[in-house]
Amino acid sequence: MAAGHAIFLIQAGAILLGLLRRVPEVELSRQYRDRMWRALKRRRDPILLRIYALKCAVHYHMHVMIRERGDNPYWRGTPFTAAFDIRVADRVDERAA
Repeated sequence: MAAGHAIFLIQAGAILLGLLRRVPEVELSRQYRDRMWRALKRRRDPILLRIYALKCAVHYHMHVMIRERGDNPYWRGTPFTAAFDIRVADRVDERAA
């Protein structure tokens, strides 16, 4: 294994371990762990494992953001969009005034 591949493998492990320590939902952390294990068994490509670990981290980040957005009364009643929404701009303008 090349030195670069070893670094990708170490990074994938560090990302996954950090993620598993921070995810309080047991079922979600189990999903991440099981999916990573299946990916490791099927394809032993360190670059792919690193990308998959990053994908899990981004998924959890979005999970938390959506959950927090649902708890925030500022966003209640607005549809979720990843793009800039004109109604959000109107609300920001109203609060600034």
